[in-house]
Amino acid sequence: MLNETRTSPDFAGMAYDAALGRRSWQSFVEAVATAFDAVHAVVAPHMPDRGTGRLNGVSYIVSNRACGTFEGQDLLMERAWRLPRGELSVVQKMGADPFIGKSPFYKTTLKDIDIGHAVHVMFATRQGEVGFFCVTRYATQPVFSDDELAVMRSIVGHLARAIEIEDRIGRPAQLEMFEGLPYGLAVLDRSSRVLRMNALAQQLFAAEDGLHMQLDSLHTAQGRLDVEAFLNLPSGPTGSPEPVSLRIDRFFAEQPLSAMISAVPMEWRDPQHQDGTVLLVLSDPDWVVCPTEATMMGLFRLTQAEARFVRMLVTRRSLPKASAALSISPETARRHLKSVFEKTMTHSQSELIHFLVRQPTARLFNPELAPGAMQRFQAAAE
Repeated sequence: MLNETRTSPDFAGMAYDAALGRRSWQSFVEAVATAFDAVHAVVAPHMPDRGTGRLNGVSYIVSNRACGTFEGQDLLMERAWRLPRGELSVVQKMGADPFIGKSPFYKTTLKDIDIGHAVHVMFATRQGEVGFFCVTRYATQPVFSDDELAVMRSIVGHLARAIEIEDRIGRPAQLEMFEGLPYGLAVLDRSSRVLRMNALAQQLFAAEDGLHMQLDSLHTAQGRLDVEAFLNLPSGPTGSPEPVSLRIDRFFAEQPLSAMISAVPMEWRDPQHQDGTVLLVLSDPDWVVCPTEATMMGLFRLTQAEARFVRMLVTRRSLPKASAALSISPETARRHLKSVFEKTMTHSQSELIHFLVRQPTARLFNPELAPGAMQRFQAAAE
């Protein structure tokens, strides 16, 4: 049962306070764990709605015992994902559950740490994403009562509304700007915990190829990304360490990710993390970056046919492949290329491509044509 207190915890008030920045989400999760006498309590505001059984993205976790419950495929999360959004997935005495109790996941993970009762739920947040909430207990503890489950249903409703409020008021201009850039961008705290990320960073983390979330911190193949070590470097002229370039090796892709870690300007920092946050900038060589057709037509006076040809050339990286993809003759392709050279004042295909991808207006485009991380992520998720 809920831990006895003189007054029932005001979970709704705590959730809205967290959304308004008056308290941290971590303290909210700690209050939930205490109230329900939980082994684990988790809140993840935004995860890809993929049903992968993994915690991806920003998450707040209380673990009263170290374990890897939420790493890798998690059948409990899979079960919650298959239910309507907002509906609790309740598994009591899971050792006796005909599906969970006989699974290798239970025998190799949950049984060893004596997890016996769990409540998981996924609720709608942004388009294509879900929020995640869960509470677990040891097998030796009482099952969750009907009253406790009713309180959890109430918590989920308030969580969804609080996260919606936070999205509306929480640095919206910065987040929109992050989404407009052709890079994976993530804000990390001193403990390597991801505080904010854009969609491209989320896709890279979800692909789990070179970068992955382990509980609530970001890891590479070499271990936890050491933000603390970066922040302890000598300060530069700006009062913060100079940006550092990183190579992030991958298992399934031929080329590594390129990354840069830089201190976040003071005015951008979360009020709860003023002592040190960094911006991680990620670039995948498989991503295709180029200005839009309309942009090239406006900046360089290209015709629509020339602009379409240029984008295909950037994608295919060769004149024959670009002309074949557009079903135009080699002569027409060469004529387009000559005209584009004149209008952009470039002299070779490589110079043209480098010129275009360096444009401030360059954007990631048409991921279906790029055999990179996006497709790997989609295939893994499906």
